[in-house]
Amino acid sequence: MIDNISFSKSSTSLGKGIPKTSKQQFFILASRPSQDELTALSKRFNFHKDILSKYKKSSISELISLDPLQFYYVDEQLKDGKINTLGSVIIVAKNALILISSENAYRPYLNRIKSELDSKKNLRNIDYILTDFLEFNTEQDYEILNSIDQEISNIEDTLIDNRSVDVGILLKLKRQLHLVNTNIWKTNQLLYFIKQSTLYQKMPKDRKLNLDDIYHTLQHQMHIIMSMRERVTDMFNIRLSNISNSLNKIMKTLTAITVCLSIPVLFAAVFDTNFINIPLTDHPYGFYFFVVFLIALLASMFSIFYKKNWL
Repeated sequence: MIDNISFSKSSTSLGKGIPKTSKQQFFILASRPSQDELTALSKRFNFHKDILSKYKKSSISELISLDPLQFYYVDEQLKDGKINTLGSVIIVAKNALILISSENAYRPYLNRIKSELDSKKNLRNIDYILTDFLEFNTEQDYEILNSIDQEISNIEDTLIDNRSVDVGILLKLKRQLHLVNTNIWKTNQLLYFIKQSTLYQKMPKDRKLNLDDIYHTLQHQMHIIMSMRERVTDMFNIRLSNISNSLNKIMKTLTAITVCLSIPVLFAAVFDTNFINIPLTDHPYGFYFFVVFLIALLASMFSIFYKKNWL
């Protein structure tokens, strides 16, 4: 599906399909396009179709070319509490900004940018849409970071309550943070390349400042991720400490039981020795006295270890 916004200093309009006129500027959003649509787009705006074979499988953002400016853009989006990776390719043609996406996630942005272009004539430029799109997605990354932060806080609360935490959950969090951090760093790298392009040289000063703001936002997000990774690492250490403490408690319990049982066995062994005169052997109640003595000894030993929290 292909949607487009055509705009000039005097008007803007929302349309379907590939625009045929070349007298205006365009923002073209191709959501899950067919091969025929991709072929038509590449012929209409004169770019190599080969670059479109990779964008669905891209795991990180990366530059394709500076002139014309083309790059793969990978974005994380939060949907139903899950982080989904969305691959796309952005192409800056002579009079158009083309966004080709593997999903329909950017359609709300199309309506948003149309409203802005309708209300502000001075924003009707391809460079504005590019910087606004990058800023829009960068700000949305905070939603993902807030979601991960909430998940980390929930796990911390679990550890505070002395409940067990699955190590697999912690590994999943570390993997998510690594993925988000990698893509943010790659987006940061893309900003550097954009600043080397011809498009950047033609941008007005306020647009260049917008790119600087995006850079600082990305830096802030990377610092947040660094802090989160430290928290996850701390939880790993706490989890390992809890396992170690559990093993120590088990060893203490086994040691206490061994000591409690070994002392009565030692006393009992005395009466199995081959001596003639052994106390209580001829007493009619000697056996019962000895059993009571062993039970009392065993109870006292268990009491001592219980008070020391070994049992």
